[in-house]
Amino acid sequence: MNRIATLTLALGFAAALQGCAITELQNDNASAEARIKSREAELAAEQRTQRDLVAQRDRLREDLARTEMNAAQLQAQLDRMSQANESTPVNTPRQRELRNQRAQQLSDAAKQAQALDRDATLSRQEKARQLQVLKDKTRKMLDVLLQG
Repeated sequence: MNRIATLTLALGFAAALQGCAITELQNDNASAEARIKSREAELAAEQRTQRDLVAQRDRLREDLARTEMNAAQLQAQLDRMSQANESTPVNTPRQRELRNQRAQQLSDAAKQAQALDRDATLSRQEKARQLQVLKDKTRKMLDVLLQG
């Protein structure tokens, strides 16, 4: 009987050890699943951040292109105004003086537009504000040209 009891006890220990091993494996598996879920959540957050950054980059590129286009449009308008000014008939010394003044103003505005376009130290908002001021000044010069 002693042998049967020892064998039964040994089998009981073996079963208990297997149960502990299974429990250990289950705990390891649960821990690994928790780490995977945590990493998946981190990955999803990083992907959202990446999408947000890409969208922000695209908006900034569009804003920059719009700012560059506005600067280019202003430059084109200044060129047209210069041509119109040059073709203005001059019959008196006063008219010649006014045309020369307008030519100088247009040249100054063109230089300012080029400087603004090249200035990397200005913020986008400040550049847009200064371009708007320059555009307003250009519109006023156009009005003077049309009246002259």
